[in-house]
Amino acid sequence: MIDLDVLPIDITSHILNFRNFLNSSWAWLDALMEAHDWDEDGDFTLDWIQTNWEFLVERELLGKDRYLLPLEWNNRITFPDGCAKYKIVCEFKK
Repeated sequence: MIDLDVLPIDITSHILNFRNFLNSSWAWLDALMEAHDWDEDGDFTLDWIQTNWEFLVERELLGKDRYLLPLEWNNRITFPDGCAKYKIVCEFKK
């Protein structure tokens, strides 16, 4: 977990791990999506990304019972009534 008393915090490694996880597991997701019932569950892919964000970034950074704002296109999947108290603000570097 990160120390929220020391700001700003470099979370680049967490974001890169999340990106690498998505890239390495996307082939398996593609296989699932071929047989998925998109009429009944059109948000499957977005929910999958959001859920992994909650476990791989949010929980690793903040621990259990602390929440980030959900990704822009989705709602929380785990603990949907959890109130976000933190957000990530990014700064691009060359």
